[in-house]
Amino acid sequence: MNRPIARFAPERLKPLPALPVTLAEAKAYCRSEDADDAIVEGLISSAVETLDGPSGKLGRCLMPQTWRQPFAGFRDRLPLPVPAIEVSEVAYLDSDGAMQTIDPARYQLVDAAGLPYVARAKGYAWPATVEGDRASVFVTFMAGYETFPNPIKQAILLDVRRTYGALKADADLKKEVVEGVGSQERDVSGSLDGKIADIISRMLAPYSRLGLL
Repeated sequence: MNRPIARFAPERLKPLPALPVTLAEAKAYCRSEDADDAIVEGLISSAVETLDGPSGKLGRCLMPQTWRQPFAGFRDRLPLPVPAIEVSEVAYLDSDGAMQTIDPARYQLVDAAGLPYVARAKGYAWPATVEGDRASVFVTFMAGYETFPNPIKQAILLDVRRTYGALKADADLKKEVVEGVGSQERDVSGSLDGKIADIISRMLAPYSRLGLL
């Protein structure tokens, strides 16, 4: 029961629901109603994916979504990779290799908004599982914000606008005339890009779990 637990990657069970930023909102924020829809939609998805989920910069899920975390056996604490709303199921492969589920009264979600884990109820012993290092315990849980924070939404919009602007080369390069030399191009985007990146980081900082920004 106390053998080492191999770490398995969590798995999102369903595609993401509607993104927190709509195409219309992003195009308005970019001040470009004639922008290519596919490009803007791609930028929205990219900005969200950078932040969302166990591997995202915020270390948490953004929109409500369902995940499953596998383990190689039971322990007193089964840590979840992101803050969770609820645990919907704890299942396991018994010693015969058959899938079983545990009565929800036998476990609880602890520290849901911080460093969450599933713990067995007092006086309850986890059942035996199939031998070996393969995944034999599966915790299915819901994660994400039920009310989406506006600062994160604004940071996503700003990131989309910054990236969209960077794709417009003519907006990033300015020509200047230098006496005796003629005209030359100079890149003026770097300084502004750094300032925007700093603003985005400050918007997101309160929502980063482990100082990942």
